[in-house]
Amino acid sequence: MTNKSLFTIDDSVTHSLQQIARNHLKLTLEHSSATTTTERRKAIMSEVEVLKVQRDNLLGRKDSVAIS
Repeated sequence: MTNKSLFTIDDSVTHSLQQIARNHLKLTLEHSSATTTTERRKAIMSEVEVLKVQRDNLLGRKDSVAIS
């Protein structure tokens, strides 16, 4: 049995997905910090939703909707 991808992703898309993942991780770490205010946590959640929409758009998912 060989390892085959279900689909291929362009290098620029791969780079963008990696950047989105890095940003998501940074926001997650900031959100979990004891010093992060409630207001900032709400803003972080909104930023994460935007990242999810960006990710879904890059992957060609049509059912993604940003929550504001």
